[in-house]
Amino acid sequence: MIIAGGWVAVFILLIIVLFGAWFAIAGGDESEQTEVFSAEVLAYEPLIQQYADQYGMSEYVELIKAVMMQESGGLRTDPMGSSESEYNIRYPRAPNEILEPEYSIYCGVLELRDCLIEAGVENPVDIENIRLALQQYNAEVEEYDSLVLQYYIFAKHLIESHI
Repeated sequence: MIIAGGWVAVFILLIIVLFGAWFAIAGGDESEQTEVFSAEVLAYEPLIQQYADQYGMSEYVELIKAVMMQESGGLRTDPMGSSESEYNIRYPRAPNEILEPEYSIYCGVLELRDCLIEAGVENPVDIENIRLALQQYNAEVEEYDSLVLQYYIFAKHLIESHI
């Protein structure tokens, strides 16, 4: 009888812990939400939005931020990791050679736009084709697309859950 009661207590404790974990991830006060993107990436959001609007990428701002988060966390002078892009005509085409963050964002947005077009991405929830586009954007890094997609999907989930 005591053993059965012990299992019930463990079961109830497990339910409480799981509920608490779910609440911490999915709900709760907005001020308690964990940011997906670093403060440095968020500081570039106005520039990202500007170039996204200018080049028909407004729907992909969260994806652009996810790419930046994976490339640099917003910390380097080449936050988009776009030095090797064909759009970079000012600096050597070698990793991290761009010295102007705004220029890196410009090059990165254009490069990502081309990758999305080449991959046949139809909209911001076309995850399979976005995956292909991310592989094109930074093909030399294994599992890059999975990491960016994790940022992107989590960010979209947070935004949608607070609309």
